[in-house]
Amino acid sequence: MIIENYYSDILLAAWTLLYFFGGYLLLGKIPEKHNYDIYRRSSKILGVALLFFGLQIFLQWLFQFRSSAPHVAAALNLSCFYLEALLFGMSFISLLDRDYLTPKLVKTNSIKWSSFEVVLWSSVLFFEGTSRSVMLILLALFFLADASRIALLFFSTYHKALKQMNNYYSDNVDGFVLWLSKSTYGIVFFGLIASVLAFAPKWIVALYTLLGIFMFIYIFSSFINYLVNYEQVKTAANIPLEEAHEDNNITMSQIEKELNRWTEEERFKQSGLTIEQLATDIGTNRTYLSSYINSVYKCTFREWIVGLRIEAAKQILRSDRNISIVQLAETVGFASSAHFSRLFSQHEGVAPTRWRDNAVNEHT
Repeated sequence: MIIENYYSDILLAAWTLLYFFGGYLLLGKIPEKHNYDIYRRSSKILGVALLFFGLQIFLQWLFQFRSSAPHVAAALNLSCFYLEALLFGMSFISLLDRDYLTPKLVKTNSIKWSSFEVVLWSSVLFFEGTSRSVMLILLALFFLADASRIALLFFSTYHKALKQMNNYYSDNVDGFVLWLSKSTYGIVFFGLIASVLAFAPKWIVALYTLLGIFMFIYIFSSFINYLVNYEQVKTAANIPLEEAHEDNNITMSQIEKELNRWTEEERFKQSGLTIEQLATDIGTNRTYLSSYINSVYKCTFREWIVGLRIEAAKQILRSDRNISIVQLAETVGFASSAHFSRLFSQHEGVAPTRWRDNAVNEHT
């Protein structure tokens, strides 16, 4: 394979890039505000993960273990990828759950990785032939199992954060954290390959590393860009626990009455609306109001607001045949006409313009 001829060059490019990314995340400037403490901590954990990954590739590049000592190459891969799984998990999950990363978790992960290292390198140094291969396979399976557990925990936290965000913002903010999901899918994919990579031909390793370069470029650039939206995600995804215990001075029937008044006044057309603003308007707290909307309307705050806006849009489409979709989207509170059209189509099964034509035909 031609790509095998570029094996060393690909490794060189990979570890150089990872050193740059890791160093930038460790030393790069982040706002000193208290609100960014979690992001700063996550950045440093991710930076360490990338530096360790770069070190592993550097050692493979420098000593060419794949040719001279394949069992050492296998051990380096397993050692590095298990550490990466633990560090990526701590970095990504703590971005969405401020209570996830605790001293106990750090201690537990340290013990697990240290124990893994002892067994791994003892197998490499003191076992030979079939026995060593069996031990490496068993350790690869252990890595695969624990990495899968971490990935499942991440996706559980991710979907919980999405639900919290949809219970806070009226607009679609899923894109703020979508990169985390895509990155984790990439990490899981590469991790699965890594569990058997030690036993693969050199051209597969070269191709794997080349693709990995693009994945790490995506993760690094996404993490840096995430800083722009971090405070918005943090506000919604990390609701203070004390708020859930705040006294509520409004009854269920009062909430229903106030929400009916609020919707009759069409205040849901306000762009950028949050549940906190609505809670203030009707005299309750956002946790209580969110729970009310979820249980009574069987949907999230965003889904409820979107439904109200689409119904308002349908009324306008019936009465005004000349209004543009851009103007209509702005009138009912959507941030963009494209987003409005997509949600309208999902909700009604047809685009707004087609729905208007159908409505007109029904009345002629």
